Amino acid sequence: MTGAAHGLRDAIDIAIVSYNTDAYLHRLLMSLSLVPRPAIREIHVWDNASHDATLAVLEAFGRDDRR
Repeated sequence: MTGAAHGLRDAIDIAIVSYNTDAYLHRLLMSLSLVPRPAIREIHVWDNASHDATLAVLEAFGRDDRR
């Protein structure tokens, strides 16, 4: 079935490619979380072996996000 059949015709997926972005990633994810749920279907983050706290930021956001 297409997205339109599920009422998701205007929903999008967001892809984020990340490398050492802990200083920005939390703010980006918080901004995206303010967008109404039907507008964003999924958020995918690919981390390229960061050496900062990027993974910890992603794990904390995934744990704390209640949508």
